[in-house]
Amino acid sequence: MNPYIKAQKMLLGVAIGDTFGREFENHNREWIATHLVMDAYPSKECYYTDDTQMTIAVAELMVTGLPFCKESLAAFFMRAYHRDPRTGYSALTMSQLTAGPDSESFLLSLSDEMRNKRQSDGAAMRALPIGLYPDVQDVIHSSYINAESTHGHPHAVAGSLGVAILAHGLYYNKIPYKHIIPYLLSIGTSHFPKDVMKHLENLENKLVFSPEIILGHHNISKGIPYEESLPFLGAVLSLIKHFGNCPNEVLKQAILLGGDTDTVAAVALGAALIIHPFTVLSSFLSDGLESGAYGKDFIIRLGTDLGRCYPVV
Repeated sequence: MNPYIKAQKMLLGVAIGDTFGREFENHNREWIATHLVMDAYPSKECYYTDDTQMTIAVAELMVTGLPFCKESLAAFFMRAYHRDPRTGYSALTMSQLTAGPDSESFLLSLSDEMRNKRQSDGAAMRALPIGLYPDVQDVIHSSYINAESTHGHPHAVAGSLGVAILAHGLYYNKIPYKHIIPYLLSIGTSHFPKDVMKHLENLENKLVFSPEIILGHHNISKGIPYEESLPFLGAVLSLIKHFGNCPNEVLKQAILLGGDTDTVAAVALGAALIIHPFTVLSSFLSDGLESGAYGKDFIIRLGTDLGRCYPVV
């Protein structure tokens, strides 16, 4: 029996991946390989970080029926953070969250030049709920807004687009995991930069999971750099393509990639659970998820509301 609907599973997957991956963040791949144990959370302090909190903020905006615009998005980011301060935010995002009393302060705290240089995975990490808009054009439009509220680099925008389109394909179309990269390429042809298209094509042509292609020469030891969206997007799509049929393996392999482990694990596991029954996950992952005002029960309620607003069979 599957106790949760798709939207609930997606949000729970984000929180679980984020919580599990937090303790391994910024460790190199060799260290992780010798310390990773997949039968318990790596810390007794099982709490999620900015990855989940910003995803929650996006989902909360979507259930209100308000326009998906930069001003509303900024307001929900600030609301989520100030009611429940979390760790993990970059210095630049923290400067936005604490710049002043309203969304205008958030949006004006970064110059266009600063925003356009940001190519980190911060916009992509919160983009899964955007894929629940029924019209793929709304998904694309909202993905741009999501990215450009904090990030302007073409790779960061592509990361937001890629994650949202991934969620849309799984949520509405049940795209087979092995076909997920061609699905993205078919929709993103006119939106992804040429180097993003080339990177995803290289990953699609690889018959086996390839950290070497995902990470590139410079990152092969340290893992996924949070400062770059392209390796992050490639990692998430490759994890879904090769391990999507086993969410526990998605989580494990996400951690073994190293680097920004909580963000990769959050998005990859959230995406994988859109289709899978929640019961396929190891029980400790659900049982150990934090309680509290914005913990597991809150996430389940939000997932209920999100699913009601964007229903799917």
